Amino acid sequence: VPSIKIWASSAEFLSHPGPTRRYIAWEEQTAGLPPGLTSANEDCLLASGPEGGLPEAEVERWKAAKSTPVGLGRRVLRAETAPIVLAALALCANSAP
Repeated sequence: VPSIKIWASSAEFLSHPGPTRRYIAWEEQTAGLPPGLTSANEDCLLASGPEGGLPEAEVERWKAAKSTPVGLGRRVLRAETAPIVLAALALCANSAP
């Protein structure tokens, strides 16, 4: 069962030493999650932003912390829906052959 952590701020997230594979959902990104997201014994970290999206400067800070921006499709999703879609896409990417 995956663990879920909610950070109080992006600064807290960016300082977290967690998994080396980090992905942030961003509405400006067209590429989705890579197939074969992680190996069986490797964790990844998935994050999504607030209602209204993330400004480019914020995404640049996340990229500097080795996070990869990923798209969730053509539609802009609500803040409540984006994490669910991101988790579902991660499960699909991880089960890809």
